[in-house]
Amino acid sequence: MNIIDNVIKEIEHLDYAIRQKYIPESHYNIKTNLKPLWKLSKDKATLLEQLTIDQNPKTILELGTSSGYSTLHLKKGAPAANIFTIEFDPKKIILAKHHFNKANIKINIIEARVNNALNHWSQPLDLVFMDCDKDYLHYFKQFLPYLNENALIIADNIEKAENFEEYVKKNYEVKMNSGLLSFHANRSS
Repeated sequence: MNIIDNVIKEIEHLDYAIRQKYIPESHYNIKTNLKPLWKLSKDKATLLEQLTIDQNPKTILELGTSSGYSTLHLKKGAPAANIFTIEFDPKKIILAKHHFNKANIKINIIEARVNNALNHWSQPLDLVFMDCDKDYLHYFKQFLPYLNENALIIADNIEKAENFEEYVKKNYEVKMNSGLLSFHANRSS
């Protein structure tokens, strides 16, 4: 088991502990609260990692960092990729930074609301993972001009993302696996 796997297991333990109303010793010094973590299930995280491996992206954008759990799976799937993740909640940012430092990985955390960060986006993208507040269609249209040829878009919790599923199903060849929606797109789509 490598260091990223160890940190993933630590986050899973932290999530379990918080649900049992205690903070494990490994997180005493972190300003976190007793709210359950917003993280993917193990099945979804494994699928996210496999989709990332299959895509072999150079640049990844994650909308919604939370504890860094899905970010670590993205990094496992594409160890050489440049990963950007957007998060607004200061406590989640502290927690994610702790996990990235512990895993000894470099992740570019953009501390902003997704909409604001995307208004200033300029990097070409090979993979985008959306798991944030559910204005997915608006966000998709914001980052669409920056998608490289055959970029992969992955979205969680699409049932809460108004009009997004209908829009992408009408315009793209969409796959649904374990609750994750995925499709390929590029800036000319």
